[in-house]
Amino acid sequence: MPAASEVSFELERFEWTADDRLEVVGRWNGVRGRRVARPALTIESGGRRRRVSGTHLSDDPWSAAFPWSGGEITGAELELGRTLVVELPPPRRRRRRGGTAEHDLRMQVDELRAVVMHSEAERERLVAELAHNGTASVEAVRAAANAELEGLRAAAAESAAERDRLAEDLAAVRLERDRLAAELPAVSAERDRLGEELAAVRADRATASDAERAAADAELSALRAQRDRLEIELRSHASELSALRAQAAEAESLRAAERELAGLRVAHGSLQAAHEALEDEVERLRRPSDETRPLGLTTQRRVDAARAGASTRVPKATPSPYALWAVRIAAALLVAALGVALVILVSLAT
Repeated sequence: MPAASEVSFELERFEWTADDRLEVVGRWNGVRGRRVARPALTIESGGRRRRVSGTHLSDDPWSAAFPWSGGEITGAELELGRTLVVELPPPRRRRRRGGTAEHDLRMQVDELRAVVMHSEAERERLVAELAHNGTASVEAVRAAANAELEGLRAAAAESAAERDRLAEDLAAVRLERDRLAAELPAVSAERDRLGEELAAVRADRATASDAERAAADAELSALRAQRDRLEIELRSHASELSALRAQAAEAESLRAAERELAGLRVAHGSLQAAHEALEDEVERLRRPSDETRPLGLTTQRRVDAARAGASTRVPKATPSPYALWAVRIAAALLVAALGVALVILVSLAT
């Protein structure tokens, strides 16, 4: 463990962070491995010394916060336990956001005054210590302290001159601020006008977009209605086409039936003529027998002629099943009639 003499503290800042709060930030050297106690702060204010406990905030960098609501601080000592003690200068005031240059100058002057007061108190302490120890002349110490005091006063005078210069700059800044404040209403009016124009343009764009969208929707609805109407018409035409096709097929069937009926009528006429010829032949057969053979031959010729005529009168057309059956029935009747005629002829011959 290092000795206390080997420990050092590099102060980064000692400042007010609020009206009732002080903060110390820095870096410790030589305390690694040492148990660091709770920080404390001994404050000199109004000729009195007061000790306040703080709160450790962080290690890298080391920082601690201390509550303080007393008066101005002329000096302070940072303590870690009772062995590590570091003397601190008067705390600085943290600059507030939005603070003016004049306020900063006043803070600097107050800090210089606090430093002067601290130096005077330190000088008096050193003079008393030297007088008590008898190691140096009191006059020499006072002369050194006076020289230091004069240097501090010169620094204060320079700070006052700097304050005056900054005050002039501040006046110029205020004039510029007033000028800008005078121009602010016009700029605000222009800004409002441009904002209104922008809003109008956006509204027109939105209205145009809505109108175009509505027109597109209406056109789409019209196209859909037209499509539905065309589909209905197409279905209607398809139904009509089917009906027309059915009618055409029916007409074709009727024409075929008419052709078959005409053929049947022609065949009926031929059969009727053949029947009449047979009846005539039967009448002739009932006459004397010497006339039978020639008449039989004549009848056969007439039958053949009737068949030939019937075959030539029937139109050539593709017969339907009904026509085929009709022809078959007519042929069967003709065969039956010929059979009857043959039987009659045989009976007459015998």
